[in-house]
Amino acid sequence: MKRLFLASVIALMSVVNVLAGSPQQVKVDDVECGNKVTMTATAKAKYHFVEWLYNGSTFSGNQANPYTTPAIHENREYKVRWKLNPKVVVEVNDPAVGDAYIGAVGTTEEIVDKLGDNVTVTAEVLDDCYKFVGWKKKGAPDTDPYLATTLNYTVTNVGNPGSLIPATYPADQEDVLTLVAVFEIIKYSVTVISDDDDMGTVSAVEN
Repeated sequence: MKRLFLASVIALMSVVNVLAGSPQQVKVDDVECGNKVTMTATAKAKYHFVEWLYNGSTFSGNQANPYTTPAIHENREYKVRWKLNPKVVVEVNDPAVGDAYIGAVGTTEEIVDKLGDNVTVTAEVLDDCYKFVGWKKKGAPDTDPYLATTLNYTVTNVGNPGSLIPATYPADQEDVLTLVAVFEIIKYSVTVISDDDDMGTVSAVEN
């Protein structure tokens, strides 16, 4: 996937190249020896800044944004790494009896525009003999409690630490939260009573 973003270099300061994903490149010429360069990376919607690389490698402080270089005594080249924001996906345990979507019917996944956004998921019962039970994280043990038991559930603060789906490192690892809408059949009880056991017996069976 080609990732095009904006990186800016603020300086009056050897040459420092800042590569912000092919094909964009910002170049600061005529940086005076001993001066520094401050670089700022601004991601487009649905992406976020991860880190700076110097000569293809990480370095101490490389996750700062903006980042100010040490004093310049040589030509330098920095590259910025971006990552796709976390994605929320909805599924159902039985598509024949229920539906799940994000926003509009038929939309089953959403990548947040920016870290910290909220995503609201909706479940819908399609069969009168079934009921919605709750939302579970896909792969969670059956003994885990439901995240919510309401048809509408909002996943808050997506991508930030402490959320259900924080953005993770490294940059090439996809962050996906899959929520399953759980439906189950409604069960009733039918009681049959004999008004006089001396006169006869009754029985009943489900079919």
